[in-house]
Amino acid sequence: MNPLGPQAKELEAMAARAAKLTAEEVAVLRDTSKSLWLCDESGFGHAMESVGNALAVKSCQGIREAVLALLAEANQSALWATIEPAKALAARHRIGKQFTTEHYRLLTHPWRALVGPLHPADAVVSGLASAPTWSTSTPKS
Repeated sequence: MNPLGPQAKELEAMAARAAKLTAEEVAVLRDTSKSLWLCDESGFGHAMESVGNALAVKSCQGIREAVLALLAEANQSALWATIEPAKALAARHRIGKQFTTEHYRLLTHPWRALVGPLHPADAVVSGLASAPTWSTSTPKS
């Protein structure tokens, strides 16, 4: 099995695009992710925790590290700006009870709004201003 897991092809395509990100694109991705993270109501921090837990299971052992290495090799200066959408993409096959579609959409939103879909099944996003927020009906446990 590929160390990047089931989404290896999509992660490799993301890394290839990350290698071509301009300084302006990196800044927009970084600043948008940071804004979402700082806004408690967005649920970004909880989504980050959920994706970490999804990749911590034995069947995903090593995927997080392989993703980090792939992105660092592609564009070291864009690592912080690309890591959360990349981890969400890597854990896409684990969407279920703990790591939800809502988490995936929130973590990948900055990339999808600026660059485009990460996965063939991803919805097209109309812009950075349309970032999803945490649903009050979703339990935070």
